Amino acid sequence: MSIIMKIIYFAFFLSVFFFACQKSNQHSEILHQKESIVTYTLVNMEDGWGYKIFSGGSLYVEQLIIPGARGNQKFKTPKQAEDVALLMIKKMENGIFPPSVEVAELDSLKIEYVH
Repeated sequence: MSIIMKIIYFAFFLSVFFFACQKSNQHSEILHQKESIVTYTLVNMEDGWGYKIFSGGSLYVEQLIIPGARGNQKFKTPKQAEDVALLMIKKMENGIFPPSVEVAELDSLKIEYVH
């Protein structure tokens, strides 16, 4: 077999290998896009705390006041905001849409607010 034929065969198999790898990576990316990763961030405001929940990288919930509480009350501590954000995420993961918070749940989490 001539050197030119070896180069042609090598180039052919190399291109098939790279094409197969690229297809495999594309499939992997599509699978990751289907999975919805839920994250949250805490929001520090002058008069309290809130949180934002992201689903699949997009903003899903922006909660700058205590849900279920009267008026526009803010969370007093970052821990309180985080506890409610985690409750909301748990509800989302359990298929509860839209997720909501009951007064009894706020009380069980020991969230400070005016009733």
